[in-house]
Amino acid sequence: MPGKDDSKGTRSVIYVTISIVQYKKGDIIEQREKTDNEGIVEVRTHSKKESTSMDGKVTKKETWKTTEYRIPLFKLGLTAEASKSDILKVLNDPAHITNKAVSEILKKLRDDYDGIKPSNFSQKYFFKTERFKKRRDFTPKKKVMMG
Repeated sequence: MPGKDDSKGTRSVIYVTISIVQYKKGDIIEQREKTDNEGIVEVRTHSKKESTSMDGKVTKKETWKTTEYRIPLFKLGLTAEASKSDILKVLNDPAHITNKAVSEILKKLRDDYDGIKPSNFSQKYFFKTERFKKRRDFTPKKKVMMG
């Protein structure tokens, strides 16, 4: 695996970070990282949100939301020498990825959030989704048969 050696001589894993939602630091209550057996890290954020209704009442709402995924670079079939554009091509075309779990996550991000684009940061391994809200399907669930 590519990466820098740490003090014990073992290689560290390079992660590609795909950010979905960015919260202000004051809105974040708690963050948890969940790692599955494939090495994919799902970052979930507990945030608070205030909203004002028409009659002037302020309601506070607390929610848990997945804010980013961190995928090991070697699970995408790439090395540390890959350019940002090469990584972006692989992220937006998950059909060529052999790892099933990574491919499913990337397909879900592509379908729900309209694909992945480079982040505004200059770091090589940071990306974000095109949209920050899921695309909703407004078609009727049952089709009416005319005839």
